[in-house]
Amino acid sequence: MKNINVIYYTLSGNTESFARKLTDEPFDIKDVNKTNQPYVLLTPTYKFGQVPDIVSEWLEDNHANMIGVVSFGNRNWGSEFFGKAGDIISEMYNVPLVRKVELRGTEEDVAYITEFIHGY
Repeated sequence: MKNINVIYYTLSGNTESFARKLTDEPFDIKDVNKTNQPYVLLTPTYKFGQVPDIVSEWLEDNHANMIGVVSFGNRNWGSEFFGKAGDIISEMYNVPLVRKVELRGTEEDVAYITEFIHGY
């Protein structure tokens, strides 16, 4: 099995909390200048379905080794916008949208994403 990194961006702490359920050593996007390792990206969705600017900018130089994206959101924004950042990134970089997770996620979310990573 390849070593798959988990790289996340968080402002509220939800994606970081979830990343730590997937691995003991997740990487904060702000601490990774360049990655040559395969990784799964965890990102929140901002406002009305937007990818955070820092994530968009980071992906310009780091999208090549992304194997999938997990997006976070809150269903209070409506189903049209829930986790929309994942849809945008998936389409833009031709990677699977592994899952949309609400807030800090569930154990089912953790199990599903862990299975994706281990099956890669």
